Amino acid sequence: MNSIYRDGRDDQPKAEIPAILLKPETACKSLSMSRSTLEKNLFPNGLRIPYFRNGSRLFFDVASLQEWARRQIAKQQEGAA
Repeated sequence: MNSIYRDGRDDQPKAEIPAILLKPETACKSLSMSRSTLEKNLFPNGLRIPYFRNGSRLFFDVASLQEWARRQIAKQQEGAA
């Protein structure tokens, strides 16, 4: 059996662990918005998309983004009614 690893290990690849934190690029894809729209809506005068910083890097919690998206949809539905 040929190893799929460069170092010759023969163990099977592990199941993919679902991400709980997203980088900005992945958050943009998840929310179907551009990077500039995402960044514009991080600040208090925007839509206040939840995020946190680790040094200079931004991260987005998947559960928080999902809840934020649900609230945005509910607001739009209330406004349309």
